[in-house]
Amino acid sequence: MGYYYIYTHMLFCVVILLTSWVGWQISQSTGNTEKVNSIFSWPYVVLLIDIFLVISYFIIIRGGEIDVNHHIQPPSAYVETFWSMVIFITYLFWDVITKLRKIEFEPAEGTQYYRKLKLSFNIPDNLF
Repeated sequence: MGYYYIYTHMLFCVVILLTSWVGWQISQSTGNTEKVNSIFSWPYVVLLIDIFLVISYFIIIRGGEIDVNHHIQPPSAYVETFWSMVIFITYLFWDVITKLRKIEFEPAEGTQYYRKLKLSFNIPDNLF
């Protein structure tokens, strides 16, 4: 059985899924911890990006060299390369939405404060 490239494909899928899950799980970004209260909000956009990432992972996994008729195709890294690029670009956009937003607390009546979210493209001090 000379189909080692299929095992390599599956190993790549496991590595990219596990590292993405761990990174997402330990993320303490402001935009990653907010609850979705409306479809017209930043947390909803983050949710849509997360769903797109899950679909992208599924495409990479399904893009192995076995077609729908269970025939093994010649080795090709096109699916893995293209969708890995899409995932990394999506994570770049996800980082902008979740990490570069600035939360400001503005005073209301008396000693009450309310949150005001702004998209800020200032690079945080602890980024590097």
